[in-house]
Amino acid sequence: MRKMRTFVIGAMALSLAAACGVNEADNNENEADNNVGGANEVEENLDELNENTEGVSNQEENANASNEADDENNAEEDVAEPDSENNENNEEANTGDENESSEEEAEAENSASNDDEANEEAADETEAVISPLYLYFSDAELLNNYRVEADNEVSMDEAGAMEAMELWAAGPTHEELYPLLPEGTTVQSVALDDTSAEVSFSPEIEDANLGSSGEMMLLEQIAMMMQQFGAEETSILVDGESAGALLGHTDLDEAVQAGSPEDFQSME
Repeated sequence: MRKMRTFVIGAMALSLAAACGVNEADNNENEADNNVGGANEVEENLDELNENTEGVSNQEENANASNEADDENNAEEDVAEPDSENNENNEEANTGDENESSEEEAEAENSASNDDEANEEAADETEAVISPLYLYFSDAELLNNYRVEADNEVSMDEAGAMEAMELWAAGPTHEELYPLLPEGTTVQSVALDDTSAEVSFSPEIEDANLGSSGEMMLLEQIAMMMQQFGAEETSILVDGESAGALLGHTDLDEAVQAGSPEDFQSME
């Protein structure tokens, strides 16, 4: 009986031990499976991490490449824009220089042209002299007017006309000729205007006692003096104003017409 009990107890112990062994094996297997699953999960996580890392790296590389391309494009634009601006500025500067040069050339040409014109005018004025100059006087009987060649030559302008009239007012030097201008009469001014002239005398001219024919000869002499300066008609003034009827015989409100020099005999 004791043996039987001992046997039963032993059998129960073995069964218990076997059960414990099986449970332990199962636990170990489960634990191994869990370890394998964890390892697989870790490996999967590592693979996913690597993929993510590669993706990030690729994105960074792409971003870097894009940034480099943008930098290159910006650099090219920066280089191109200044060149374009510089070219435009250079073109504007060149255009400005050309315009300025053209203006300077035009000014130089105008200046040269003006200088030439001034020189021509000065030369014309220098060359435009009246030579010979004729003075007109009457004979003592007041029958005819004569022309006498003067020793002087004068410029063909108002100054020259004034000088000629003063020579005439001084009277003839030829013994057969007679002055009609009253003593003390002076020539106040001479004005030339294209084909006309104005000569103003001092009031002493009104003291002339010549009669109507003598007055006409006096006015004719004045008109012929001015004819040499291009005046076809001459107005006679007294103190710068219209003389009206000179000595009551001749109306001077109208200009005196000049004749032809060939109509007057020359007195040597």
